[in-house]
Amino acid sequence: MVLMGAMGVRFPLSEGIDAVWGYTPSIPNMRRLLDIFAYNRELVSDELAELRYKASIRPGMPLRLMKIALAKYVRLRSLSTGEMTA
Repeated sequence: MVLMGAMGVRFPLSEGIDAVWGYTPSIPNMRRLLDIFAYNRELVSDELAELRYKASIRPGMPLRLMKIALAKYVRLRSLSTGEMTA
């Protein structure tokens, strides 16, 4: 099992998590995300950014991603500020 963070513990949102959950579709924004999360940035190319961007704008994807991201973002923001939400 891989844990990405402890639940119920206050913490600041990382730049990466904030960027992912605040993603708006564009090739430069996708490139920024890939640069943030890639262990080896030499593998990140403009072609890869364009491919991932195209995947992110497939019909229905922006709305699905937005719903998922918004729910998680609100939850984590409440944990990081100590304001619990329902």
